[in-house]
Amino acid sequence: MFLTANAPYGQPGASDRLDVACGDSTRLDTLYMVFEPGRDAEHFNGLSATVYFWPAGRDTLGPHWNFGAGTDFKRLKVEFAPGGIPGMEVAWDGSGVSGAGYRSTKAAGRLSLLAASPAGQGPAVKAGTLYGVARILVPRPLRRSKECGRSMCIEWAETSLAFKVGELVQVTRGQRFVTWNSPDGKACGPMREVGAPEPWKPGSGGTRR
Repeated sequence: MFLTANAPYGQPGASDRLDVACGDSTRLDTLYMVFEPGRDAEHFNGLSATVYFWPAGRDTLGPHWNFGAGTDFKRLKVEFAPGGIPGMEVAWDGSGVSGAGYRSTKAAGRLSLLAASPAGQGPAVKAGTLYGVARILVPRPLRRSKECGRSMCIEWAETSLAFKVGELVQVTRGQRFVTWNSPDGKACGPMREVGAPEPWKPGSGGTRR
C-alpha cells in the first residue's frame, strides 16, 4: 500500500508530506493510492480500503473535515482507478463497480472505498506492478479558518485484496501516511507507533523487517 501526495509512489514529485496554503477553498490537493499485489493472478476481483483523517496531537477534528455522511459526502472527491497517469496501472475495467463513503467523529474522519469486478472476470495482475486504487482530492480550508494552521495525519489504514471468491488478503504494510501542514513532519508519529510491528528479538520467530 502506497499513499503519497502530488504524484503516485515512485514518480517524480511524490511525497509523504502535503504542505498547502489556505485561502482558496475551491482548490483541491491530490493524494494517490497505489498498491502492489504481491503475486500474479489471472483475475483480480477487487478491494476494499479505509483511509483516516486524524487531527494531530490532542486536537479534535475541525469542521472543515466534516465532509458529510455516507455516500453523499461533499467537497472531498474520490476518482477511482484514473487512467493515463504514469505509475498507476488500472486493476479493473468498465465492467466493475466502485463507491466510497465518509463519516466523522470528534476523533477522526473515515473514508471507506470499495471497488470490484464480476467474479472471475477481473483483469490479470502481476507481482511487482503498481496499480492505482484512486485519487483523493482534498479541499483547502478558508484562510480565516482556525484550521488553516492545524496539522493533520492522513493514514491509509488497511486494504483487503480479493483475488478469487472466498479469498481476501488483508494488507497493512507500506508507505501508508501523509502529513498535512505539519512543519516538523511529525503529525503522524502517534499513528505510526500504534500501527508499528512488535520489535524483533532473536529467537522470537518470524522475519526481521
